[in-house]
Amino acid sequence: MCSRRHGFTLIELLVVVAIIAILITILVPSLSAARAAGRRTACLSNVRQLAQAHTTYVADYNCLLAPSKITDLPLWWLNPYFGYGVHEKLWLCPQANQPNPFETPSMGAYGNAQSPWVWVFVEPSKEGRRIYGAYAFNNWLINADTWFTDKNSNYPVKQYHFALPIRRRESNVPVFIDAVDDYIQPWPSDPAPSNLNNGQAAGTVLGGAWHNGSGIGYACIARHGKSVNAGFFDGHAENIKLQQLWTLDWHSQWVPPSPLPKIP
Repeated sequence: MCSRRHGFTLIELLVVVAIIAILITILVPSLSAARAAGRRTACLSNVRQLAQAHTTYVADYNCLLAPSKITDLPLWWLNPYFGYGVHEKLWLCPQANQPNPFETPSMGAYGNAQSPWVWVFVEPSKEGRRIYGAYAFNNWLINADTWFTDKNSNYPVKQYHFALPIRRRESNVPVFIDAVDDYIQPWPSDPAPSNLNNGQAAGTVLGGAWHNGSGIGYACIARHGKSVNAGFFDGHAENIKLQQLWTLDWHSQWVPPSPLPKIP
């Protein structure tokens, strides 16, 4: 006798489709979270390497970064570390992987939580060359004695810059951090931005152009959830919740505000 083969009934097919849909609903967020965690880990590795390059540079030269001796803008904060395993791709956070919506052929732009900042060279020999990055250097770690030496006598916030030896807990002094611009110079009274995608709340202005608003808002962005990655003076790196930004020792006389700003 020949046996007859029966196909799936419509009800059975619908059940299978429903199960697949449920599994997709469960798995897709998990996969997205896993990818985001992977990008966060890769970013943490980047800022750790940058921080360790800075630590080695300071140990080798027994001084902090001296930008007045560096003419290759806008990479003055990065060039000294090229001999320590640093390269331009290391300056890109894998999470900031979207095109910058404000970039133009002739001008750079601030970044945001998902996009890198853009610098455009204007020097004739490099005109049009573009540099992309997702991290900022803590400007309070610049050697103030060599920064704009012709204006040092008029520099009203020189005393807030770090000097060697660092008289703060080195593991709490940030060097590099996720941000929307290439440098950051915070002040305790800097407010939190209202938009965690763009950041850039105006910073506290001290001495006019000497502190031009490059406050904590540059780093207060939702790049890794409500957190960012930072590399510290002792060479370690960690993920920082946004409200913790005000508890870090950004400059030599830092006192955290009380209460800490609320994060939207």
